[in-house]
Amino acid sequence: MKTVSRVYDSYAQARDGVRALEAAGIPSSDISLVANKHVSAEHADVDEISDATKGAGIGGALGGGAGLLAGLGLLAIPGLGPVVAVGWLAATAAGAAVGAVAGGIVGALIDAGTSEEHANVYSEAIRRGGTLVSARVPDQEENRIQALLDQHQPIDPVSRGAEYRKSGWKTFDPKAPAYTLSQAEIERARRGSEPGASASRERIPIVKEKFDVGKQQTEERVHVRVEPVERPVEKEVNLRDERVVVECRRAGAQTATDKDLARASLTWWSATRSPSQRSAPK
Repeated sequence: MKTVSRVYDSYAQARDGVRALEAAGIPSSDISLVANKHVSAEHADVDEISDATKGAGIGGALGGGAGLLAGLGLLAIPGLGPVVAVGWLAATAAGAAVGAVAGGIVGALIDAGTSEEHANVYSEAIRRGGTLVSARVPDQEENRIQALLDQHQPIDPVSRGAEYRKSGWKTFDPKAPAYTLSQAEIERARRGSEPGASASRERIPIVKEKFDVGKQQTEERVHVRVEPVERPVEKEVNLRDERVVVECRRAGAQTATDKDLARASLTWWSATRSPSQRSAPK
């Protein structure tokens, strides 16, 4: 047989884990639960338990198919004081079981196969308001039962132990004074412990959003329209007309005839004009 143990921050989660074990076919006599007394409003004010009632009725569940949780009772465990518990591991921790260790939750867990480091963290977690669920299962069922209990959000003993040690905690001390829970911690541990309550009421989904921040090239187009603007301008312009008269005289002649003058004038006019402008003057 193997023992699978998990600790939950709330009794509601632990209760759902117990019910899942029973639904999976694990006998109630092989399941155990140990919870801080504050999960029960009825027992929260109990500080002392008489020797006559220590461990009484904690050994197993009630008959008639009532289930393990119907047998919950109050008992004292060394180092934890009064706790709400039921089942074989609780009886072992209280020293009420036949052949049990000297008493104490750490010793009971180690005796059941839990590592010493995890047993100390689990015990401290119970002292601070948590609830322990343990089940004895056939060797071939160990992995399946571990996966089943993990569905109900147990604590991680490694990270939880590291968290405790940051505040100076080293190991579970059964002689340490009782841990005083704040009202918020009590509510967290107790939430959903009423009959018929669901553990899902206390689970708040957290939405994570991921933003990718970067630069993106964009193209901008600009339409340009050109409109001509007319502006009247006045300016004075001086025009000048020049005329040249050339007189040509034949050698030996005293005066040139009108015909000679006209020919000479035409020759000059043609020389001063472009080919497209050359046309005989009228």
